[in-house]
Amino acid sequence: MVALEALLRWSDPDLGDISPHDAVAAAEASCLADHLAMFIAERACEAAICFPSITIAMNLTPTQLMGEHFCERLLDLIDTGEITTT
Repeated sequence: MVALEALLRWSDPDLGDISPHDAVAAAEASCLADHLAMFIAERACEAAICFPSITIAMNLTPTQLMGEHFCERLLDLIDTGEITTT
């Protein structure tokens, strides 16, 4: 194994499996997209610490990349975990 991708999966007891597209849309509609992305990034960073020789990818939206402080918070998270970036 040489790489992993951080993917969103949501299973609701009543609704069943929620697609990543619908989960992200719901997060955006409720102004929680940045919080959701940071949660996913935290899990990805935990994996990167456990598997330091494996590349880990995460998809972000243009809105997140242009959002106030989002990139700064993401870089702080990476720095805190002492994760090597490329």
